[in-house]
Amino acid sequence: MDQTRHRKEELSRQLDSQRHSLTHAHSRVTKELNLTTQLKRSVKENPWEWFAGSFGTATIITLLFRRRPIKTPSRRKGILRWTVGTAFGLAKPFLLKWAVEKSQQHLPQMIETVQRQKRPFR
Repeated sequence: MDQTRHRKEELSRQLDSQRHSLTHAHSRVTKELNLTTQLKRSVKENPWEWFAGSFGTATIITLLFRRRPIKTPSRRKGILRWTVGTAFGLAKPFLLKWAVEKSQQHLPQMIETVQRQKRPFR
């Protein structure tokens, strides 16, 4: 009886040891086969090759997909078009100032009217 008990304990220890070594081997193999781990290791071991490859790839893609400038004939503006454009360009700040002043004058009156009538603002 004592001998069978001793044998069971030894088998149990061997089983635990083998289970531990199998688990360790499995985790090591899983880590080695992981694509992210392989890529990180490769970049750390060969940084210049990765840099050259990425630079070359970016250069080729840039050359393939760049846009060529479209040449359009330049049109001369007529005197009337130039005069009207300049006049509106000069008048724009004054027109904006005038619009802001008018809205500041009329907006409080509109809000007061709406509040007095208790109707939604449209």
